[in-house]
Amino acid sequence: MPRVPKWLGDAMESVLASKYLTVRVSSVTLLTDTLCQLNLSGDFQGLDFHPGYAIDFRVNDNDFRHYTPSAFDAQEGTCEILIHLHGNGPGSDFISRLKVGEVLKMVIPRGRKLYQPDHQFHFFFGDETALGLFKLLREEIHAADQHYTGVLELSEENLALPARLGMRLKTVTKNPDDPGRYAAASLHAMKTGYPHIFHQGIFYLIGNAASIQHVKRTLRHMGVAVKNIRTEAYWMKGKAGL
Repeated sequence: MPRVPKWLGDAMESVLASKYLTVRVSSVTLLTDTLCQLNLSGDFQGLDFHPGYAIDFRVNDNDFRHYTPSAFDAQEGTCEILIHLHGNGPGSDFISRLKVGEVLKMVIPRGRKLYQPDHQFHFFFGDETALGLFKLLREEIHAADQHYTGVLELSEENLALPARLGMRLKTVTKNPDDPGRYAAASLHAMKTGYPHIFHQGIFYLIGNAASIQHVKRTLRHMGVAVKNIRTEAYWMKGKAGL
């Protein structure tokens, strides 16, 4: 969500009060120096939620930030979010100040339904910002007795994190000068090992817009149909508020 004047942020909270929920911080856990797990509790009864839906927080007077839950249980009233800490920005500052027991206003989940249950094979590509979504998709895929693989481009300190989270995914180091390059280069070898996924699977490309473009272009050259590629850009270098 773009930056808004304070008066507009205040008006949104008042006029759209029915779109906000009161939640409480259950725990804040730093998994690495740049990735945090936030657990929330609240009354989520009756909420519509699907993998890929996002929630929002007003992180200061002028800024809102989107986050995609990695787990959501309306019956139990719990929500888990894996958050990439980019550094000195409004979102990172907001997360760094959170305390257990703190009460927050959260915009109700909404967005696109990304999971494609009619496909037996699923392929993930993304970065740290996609880890939460992929963790949730993995649970859906396992519950449906389906299969997944994929490749993630991550910073050095996060390369081992997918395995810690129970995800069987290939990892490559980010190339800041050519986003998506190393991941795209690995696709040909992966096709040799998983030809059925490239012929019949659905591909989820999530995270950095530049990386998504690179990997999508490579997949198209490899013969993957456009209809089997789902994309969701969470961020773009030099642009806030995607």
